Amino acid sequence: MKILVRVIILILFSLPLIGNSQNCDNFFETSCILPSNWDYEINSQSMNIPMYSGQSFKYSAVFYEGLEYSICFCAEEGLGNIRYRLLSTDVYLDQIFNSDFDSNMAHMEFINKNTRIILVEVQVLREQGKRIDPTDKKCLGIIIGQKKIEDEW
Repeated sequence: MKILVRVIILILFSLPLIGNSQNCDNFFETSCILPSNWDYEINSQSMNIPMYSGQSFKYSAVFYEGLEYSICFCAEEGLGNIRYRLLSTDVYLDQIFNSDFDSNMAHMEFINKNTRIILVEVQVLREQGKRIDPTDKKCLGIIIGQKKIEDEW
């Protein structure tokens, strides 16, 4: 009987922690607004990521020859400022795009001439003087769209 009471008490104290965990499974599908002229098919490499202030995230995505791509980044309100970069992994980590140079751009498009792996790097910038709190997670969506190139050049 004592064990049962302890288990029940443990479960009751755990519920608030479970309730506060961030579930971002369908974030970009339900919360991100794509550009009005967006006519791309959503690529399976698109992601929803729970992140907190000061956290970085990197992943490699394959971009195939002969396709046009569109990448959109969107964040849940309150996540903070986001820096993102696209790096070519061909020989060196050559920078394809860096949001530091165009901080208003949360969407970009490009045509891929060769199949290659691109490193997608996202960083949630920490506000100066604000403590990092890994329990205060918000959702970040990375939407990768693709379509066949309409005009061959």
